[in-house]
Amino acid sequence: MLRVQYEAEIETATVNLRTAKFDLLQLINERTPVDKFDVTGAFDWSDALQTLDEYRQIALQNRPDLRAAIQNIQQSNTNHKLAEANGSTDPT
Repeated sequence: MLRVQYEAEIETATVNLRTAKFDLLQLINERTPVDKFDVTGAFDWSDALQTLDEYRQIALQNRPDLRAAIQNIQQSNTNHKLAEANGSTDPT
């Protein structure tokens, strides 16, 4: 009886893991097949909350696409300022 219960719990955990991976893939809009997707890293619980800036820094370190997007925004702002500086006023 206990063996059947144990095997049922393993199957339930496996289904729950697959469902969680599928949900995560949908949230991040990733097209990787569920069987080839895995999550790695430290998952230690901490009661200490970090500041919003610290979370942003962690995101920048782990998301090169986010870092590239921020650099594109900064480059666009610089190009806009340069275009304004290169412009001339019409004396008439």
